[in-house]
Formats: sequence, C-alpha cells, structure tokens
Amino acid sequence: MSEHSAHNDLLPWLSSRKRELSKAEDFSLVYIPLESSSHWAFHDGAIRHRSGRFFSVIGVRAEGQAGTVVEQALMDQREIGTLALYLRQRHGRAEVLVQFKAEPGNVGLFQLAPSYQATASNTDRVHGGESPPFGDWLTAHGAFASDTLQSEQGTRFFGKRNRNVSLLIQGEGEASSPYHAWVPIRQLCGLLSENHLINTDLRSTLICANWEMLANGSPFAGQGFAQSLRASYELADHQALTPLDEVLRQLSSHQEWKDAPSIVSLSALFGWGMDEEGPVPLNGSGRPFRFRHIQVQSASREVRAWDQPIVQSGGAGQVVLPVAMAAGVPHFLFKQVAELGFEGRVELTSAVLEEPGNPVKSDLFGQSLIANGRTLVSCRQSEEGGRFLFDENEYALVDVGQAFTPPAGYHWLSVAQIYTLLQRGCIFTNEARSVLSLLLKWL
Repeated sequence: MSEHSAHNDLLPWLSSRKRELSKAEDFSLVYIPLESSSHWAFHDGAIRHRSGRFFSVIGVRAEGQAGTVVEQALMDQREIGTLALYLRQRHGRAEVLVQFKAEPGNVGLFQLAPSYQATASNTDRVHGGESPPFGDWLTAHGAFASDTLQSEQGTRFFGKRNRNVSLLIQGEGEASSPYHAWVPIRQLCGLLSENHLINTDLRSTLICANWEMLANGSPFAGQGFAQSLRASYELADHQALTPLDEVLRQLSSHQEWKDAPSIVSLSALFGWGMDEEGPVPLNGSGRPFRFRHIQVQSASREVRAWDQPIVQSGGAGQVVLPVAMAAGVPHFLFKQVAELGFEGRVELTSAVLEEPGNPVKSDLFGQSLIANGRTLVSCRQSEEGGRFLFDENEYALVDVGQAFTPPAGYHWLSVAQIYTLLQRGCIFTNEARSVLSLLLKWL
C-alpha cells in the first residue's frame, strides 16, 4: 500500500499517481447492441442481468396530487451497497485510506474513492471475480465512528441507498495495494473543490462522517469564513431560523404522489422508446437522459471485462447552495424535493438544482439567487461513474447576503442542523451531500 507522508504537496502527488495508474491501465469502452450481450437482456418489461442481481432498468409511473402522471425509465438497484472510510491516527494527525478507482463513466477515468466501495452483488462476488479489497476490515480492524443510510439520485435510481460508514482502524492498518494510499484528512478535505478528483461516494462518506474525528478534535477552527462556520456549527437549534422539528414535520407531511410509484413495463412508458442499446426518450419529450449499453475492459477492477447498461445525459447540470447571514451566523438554503426514485419520500436538496441534461432551467427565484450572489467556491464534479456516463455537475456555494423569508418548501439551516440531519440519513439528496462537502475545505 502506498503511503503519503509529505505535508504540503498532496495534490501534485495525487495527480502524479493518477497519471502513473492511467498509463498502466488497460482500459477500453465501446458501445454494443443489447442483443450482443451474453449477460443482459430485455425480459418481462425490463432490462435485467441473467443473475437477477446487480441492477435492472425498469419503468416507473406515479400520479401527482394534481392528476399529472409522471413516467420515467430508472435503474432499479434496491440492494444496499457499502461505502466505507477507514481512518487512523498517526504522527499526531488523522489520516484516511483512499482508493484510486477507475470507473467507465468518470471524467478522467481514475478518481479518489472511499477506502472500500462495493455493491451487495460485488461483495457476494456474483460477477465471478475477486472480492473488493479490504472488505474484511469492516468487521476485523476497527470501531465504527459513523453509520448511516443515504439515498442516491432519485431522478436516475429507484429506491437506491448506500450505507455510508467510517471506522477508526486500530494499529497501523497496513496492507499491499497499488490502488490505495493513506493521506492526511485535512489536506484531502482541502482538495474537495478540485475538478474531477474526488468521486461522488468519497464526497458523501466524508460529509457523513464524524466531523470532530476528521478535524482531529475541533471542526472549523480557522479564521475568516471558518470562524463563521464554527459559530453556525455551535448554534443551538432554538436560535436557528427554523427549528428542526418543524423542518422534519414539513418533510413528513409533504405528499407529492396520490399513491406510491409503481413499476411498469418499459414498453408502456409514455415519451420513451427502445433502440438497439436500451430506452431512449422520444423526440420532443424533454427527457434529460437515455440509456446506452457499453462493453468495458479495465485491468484494475475485480473483473477485467464486462458489459452493462449505463445512463448518458444530454449535458452538464448545476447545483448551487446559497449561504446567508442570520443574526451574524451563516445559514444555508435547501428545498424539498419528491423525486420519483425516492418511492414517496421527500428529501432536501440545494435551493438551486438543474440536473444533467435537463432542458428546464431554474425558476426565477433560483436564477435571481445566482445572479445576485457572490461565489465562495465552485468546481465541476463527475457523478456516479459506474452507472452514469460522463455525467457532471457544477457545484458552488454562493453568498446571497442576509437571510430572507423563502418560498414555501424552502428551509434555512444552520451548520449544526445540517450535521444533525446528516446523521439521521436519507434527508439530504446525493447532490446536496456533494455540495455540502465543499464546507469541509474550512474544516
């Protein structure tokens, strides 16, 4: 296992290591017809793997309270995967084990991933390949510091959730892997605004982890904006703009659909057709993505060659989280969303959200926030590279001045409230967790 011990040159070292791995990686990606696959086929109204595991591509339908019917092709992956961070204390600093992981849909191929990242099917070795490395550490080497279930993109997945955990590893935690390295956590958090460096799963596990453990004691201990975040982190709930009980009440009482979304045949979906690779939106339907079928070869994966369906969006998205001052303390603005894949649940996402490929831009309220705000930090990030083909979002924190009364369904939250809700799980969307991870720059 590689170990990085320098204090000030983490980014150059990571970049150099990525280049070395990319040169050695025997990687290829080609599009193939679904009928050419020996593992996947259209069967009983869905695209399924012959094992019945991994995931399927299904049709989902729901009727809104106003009578509008929403129909979508989604990935059905309701088995729960595991995303784990392994932490250790060494030489007086906190370190995390990261993985250089190649995914076919990553911009730049290799990105930093959690210490351990595996679907239940991969853990069970349904693919017939090797076990994901360091899975045994989940039970043999440490004590859990955090453990939550978190949702994935409800506009692409149906009911998908991952277990986000962090463990404090006892002892040195040494092993042999050219794709793993121990790095200082504070330096890694400082790189969360780098473009296409840290994958969506590592962003999620970092923001869901124990912040005091990540900060080696005291979160947001610096000056400037960090000092303001510290005040927001220490703010009592009754001093925040909206008490958490009221936020949770509104989330639980929101009823977007008349009944729970139902699974239907792909061939019955309005606005969708099928080409040789999979479901595609019909002309004029305004759907933001289609499905492709790809054949992949990758030397660094547990299985060296495979094929699979994958989502391809029609352009980049945008996720902007407004920050404003209330009584001198930063609060962040979120809105309630009931995405089809949440199976009836309502979660909080960033106040400004345009999903990749969606031709519908933010409403006037969202546009005005962007136009009148001051960007504090921004970056472009890949989304789930194992399921989305080069999908990316621009993430940003934007200072909008003083807090104001927002429209119904929007909530100003303090940093303390955000941290509390992260520990509950399935409150913040995947996109919200990614934009929140930018706060860790000041950890």
